[in-house]
Amino acid sequence: MIKTVTQAVVLLLLITGCGKKSNVIHPLLLVPGYGTTQQTWANSGLLNHFRLKGLAYGGEIRPDSLGLAVLDRQEIAGKEDIFVLVFPENANSVGELGTYLESAIDLINKRCRTDTVTLLAYSMGGVVAREYLSEHFEKPAVHAVVFVGTPHRGSYLANVAFATSLIFSDEGEELYDKLCSGFGIDSSANKLLLRDLVTSGQGTYLARLNARPHPANVIYCPVVTYHEPGINSLITTFNEMIGIAIPKVEPKGDGVVSIESQEIKDLPAFKAVPDNMLVEPYRLETTHTSVLSNFEDLFSVTSQFLN
Repeated sequence: MIKTVTQAVVLLLLITGCGKKSNVIHPLLLVPGYGTTQQTWANSGLLNHFRLKGLAYGGEIRPDSLGLAVLDRQEIAGKEDIFVLVFPENANSVGELGTYLESAIDLINKRCRTDTVTLLAYSMGGVVAREYLSEHFEKPAVHAVVFVGTPHRGSYLANVAFATSLIFSDEGEELYDKLCSGFGIDSSANKLLLRDLVTSGQGTYLARLNARPHPANVIYCPVVTYHEPGINSLITTFNEMIGIAIPKVEPKGDGVVSIESQEIKDLPAFKAVPDNMLVEPYRLETTHTSVLSNFEDLFSVTSQFLN
């Protein structure tokens, strides 16, 4: 009986947001990374924690048959503070995802009668956010963006999975599935997106994005994640899978993205952004795949940009 009552209380708290009145001015949109699903936010505990802190859940935003964002709301009507974005499965580039993100932001601002949203963007989601912002330099409908483990200069994992072209061979498909399993990635994700995440050498998508000016009236807050073994732990895992030795590298990071790749201040794209709009990096000692479980830290960082 006690267990049943406890479960009912927890459910009520999630629905009502602990009874707190929300003061959110800039609704929050959770933007996923490569190969993550809408369940990632719930499984990590992040979504429930944010709701228990008083944010009212607005629902999942999904693509319709035309690729435009629509709201799939599964709960009672009421205030809407936080939304989960689901990417279209058939998008072949970050550019396409940026266009889709635009329709999601427009949808939220219309529903909530607001002018700007705040983005909590995980991994590749941060690159998608930057694609949108660079295309809306004059009047972005974004108040702030929190980058979590975002590969602004590319990811070693993307290099391994895409640049080697192993994923396109028969043997590579099996290897790719193992790689995804090892790093908690949905293997059904479109592999072509990895092309836009390889390290930013000349001619790559990220090299072009990093040269495009970003709006000066948006707050940019990087959450830099690191883990002592860094990228070398990824290489060790990959070497064990394929049975050949890829040389170890020096950069430290979170096992997927180097620390240097997660930092933004020295990127040409942010040259015109005032210092007061570039928040000092918030550093979390965690791996790339487990960072969202640090929901208390992420709420502390993100909540300051909601009102």
